[in-house]
Amino acid sequence: MKRALAFIVIQLVLRPLQWLPMGAIHRLGNALGTLMLKYPSTKHIIIKTNLALAFPNLSIEERDNIHQRSVKQMACFALESGKVWHANKSQLSKLVVQVKGWEQIEQAIGSGRGLLLVGAHLGNWEILNLYCMQRLDMAGLYRAPRDPLINQWIRKARERFGGELIPSGSQSMRHLLRNLKTGGVAGIIADQQPRLGEGVMAPFFGQPASTMTLIGRLAQRTHCHVLMASCYRCQKKGFEIEITPVDDSIRSVDPLESATALNAAIEAAVRQRPDQYLWRYQRFPAQHYGEIHAN
Repeated sequence: MKRALAFIVIQLVLRPLQWLPMGAIHRLGNALGTLMLKYPSTKHIIIKTNLALAFPNLSIEERDNIHQRSVKQMACFALESGKVWHANKSQLSKLVVQVKGWEQIEQAIGSGRGLLLVGAHLGNWEILNLYCMQRLDMAGLYRAPRDPLINQWIRKARERFGGELIPSGSQSMRHLLRNLKTGGVAGIIADQQPRLGEGVMAPFFGQPASTMTLIGRLAQRTHCHVLMASCYRCQKKGFEIEITPVDDSIRSVDPLESATALNAAIEAAVRQRPDQYLWRYQRFPAQHYGEIHAN
């Protein structure tokens, strides 16, 4: 109950921000991010470690620059929640200033084979979800919070323009298979930590990373189209959505080959704007984060 109340209070505080222009929100986000950089946190250690693993050829100064911009981008993401959770259709449509590659989605749907859109924690994935659900009859996989009040609130906000949320779990695979086999559209944020036994270690920025096998299993069993969808922040303006193809090896019967294709698509999207990726989580083997686990 306490978590639910805290969540509701935070959303009520953020709600008035929906009326601010995007430039003002981003200026506030940059200021908030500057403050966050001044305080020590294990998250800073994780970001620093991840960037060193992903970009070993960059200098320390260059990686520190990405680190600082990344924290500011995450602060912008947090303050954008006022618009994400409360904006109406008209407000939302104005947030997306450019869309590249949408014709690939139309072609995939027209084929009748089903379409699986994969995304990552990049830019503003919540805006991406709302934009796609507004325009597509899409089923989106999500991790339902344990608190039923928070879950109800999230479902209401994310499904308010259409579409359906499917909680991850034992029944999700069956639901997604049925949707895709009948020519439907499904969306999954694909860089989440897989459950035990549902992932493999596949290369990501040249390093082994725990990667879900769900995408490959769905693609193999339904023969659906698989496209990468990203939503980049255009500072002070809005957002740019880009749709790109995923290599056909995503359908491989070899889980490692399939997961490698998935990570390659995510990596290519992240490299365009590495400062907008969520580097705050431990994607790589635990030994790389020894300073954290030692404390």
